[in-house]
Amino acid sequence: MEIVFGGDFFPGRRWENKIIENPNSIWSEDVLEFIDAADLRVVNLETPLTKTGSPIDKIGPNLKCHPNVVKSLKSANINLVSLANNHIYDFGHKGLINTMDILNDNNINFIGVGNNIQDAKKSVRVADDVVFLNYSQNEWGVATDTSSGFNGYSIIDIVQQIKEHKSKNKFVCLILHRGHEHFSYPSPEMVKEYRFFVDNGADLIISHHSHFYSGYEKYKSGHIFYGLGNMLFDSKTKDPRWYESFLLKIKIKNKLISKFELLPINHYYKMGKINSTLKPDQFFKNIKKINNIISNPKKLYEKWAEHLNYMEASYAINLSNKSKYRLALVNRFPLLKNLLIPKLKTKLTYRNFFECEAHSELIKDLFKK
Repeated sequence: MEIVFGGDFFPGRRWENKIIENPNSIWSEDVLEFIDAADLRVVNLETPLTKTGSPIDKIGPNLKCHPNVVKSLKSANINLVSLANNHIYDFGHKGLINTMDILNDNNINFIGVGNNIQDAKKSVRVADDVVFLNYSQNEWGVATDTSSGFNGYSIIDIVQQIKEHKSKNKFVCLILHRGHEHFSYPSPEMVKEYRFFVDNGADLIISHHSHFYSGYEKYKSGHIFYGLGNMLFDSKTKDPRWYESFLLKIKIKNKLISKFELLPINHYYKMGKINSTLKPDQFFKNIKKINNIISNPKKLYEKWAEHLNYMEASYAINLSNKSKYRLALVNRFPLLKNLLIPKLKTKLTYRNFFECEAHSELIKDLFKK
């Protein structure tokens, strides 16, 4: 069996009208050729497909697309989409149900969501001896006993499902929407967790969410791909990492990965298509560098520490309820950081709330009331 995986797919904003007018227009011939050769073609659909519903209260943008953009998936023969992500519930229950109905009407299978948490856990896909499980970090739209949504990231639940399907002698592919936005590396904790999933039977782990592609590793008998990046996701950012990613082709034989292949792609709007990268040498040089850092705990922590330092001001401003104009000033004049940004380490109450399991559990459940 051959499977092709793509990363975050949001066919909205400037791309939406282009797709509705001509769904085939966004695919270059070489990308379609790479996709078509596979038995299964999987992407992370990071938007509801709906004309109805009201935006939920959340931090960050509420995304949605016209239902007709589903034709872009059909034109590339995408036949499986993961829906456990932080945008699929942006327009609430109606938006999710509309999306599920549209995918069903177009014979596109989906995983990771349901009318309640029990349905979401049952939302798996089995193809031959391969089972696909889908979870997202707990952000805006987690299914509960009484409400629809997606599978929320839970190490215990994930391991239980892995073991359930391994007991049936299945090849387990775990698709996780997890990571840190605008960061090209997994955090040390992510590496620890993903390797733990392999220790408990996962054969393949596919991750996305950070919007930047990351590296990969073979750990024991499993393969872990820490970030596929954006397959299609319009933005105003000028950072090329947002627009450059890769497609992943996996070949499975006798319940083992016998081969995998990466196709570097980009989706700059001015190019009008999802294209294969014309000069892939730099991509493979960069991903080799990322892989080397992932395999070195000391170097990985150094990258994580750099990211912590970069994000510190933003979190301190938000947690201290200070004006975000301070953050803009600090970004422009870094020497003002010590003057304008509160010290998180002095916020002992916040620290206790986040670090202590009892307080953290209580606060999370209070938000669910």
